[in-house]
Amino acid sequence: ASGAVVDFQLESIDHVTIDKQSEEHIVYTAHEGYAVEKVKEGDSVIKTFDLKEQTPKTVVRHIKDNKPYVVIAVESALHLVLKKDGDKWVELEVA
Repeated sequence: ASGAVVDFQLESIDHVTIDKQSEEHIVYTAHEGYAVEKVKEGDSVIKTFDLKEQTPKTVVRHIKDNKPYVVIAVESALHLVLKKDGDKWVELEVA
């Protein structure tokens, strides 16, 4: 897969479909033949993947209790969840 970069500050992204279900729930899906190599918010990199090992296809950004969360579907059985805590993004343990 080729790498795509999801940047939450952009309204349109090459090789990525943005489905804005509401201001609080946005789904980013990599096109066929692409995977999400990097997730960022402007200059701040949230997560980077080695596409030789993992090929995430979907990133969801949602707001819960006024805090932004990011869910990255790395594989069908593996989802990473990150929460914005101040200026940093913190990876949460997912059972």
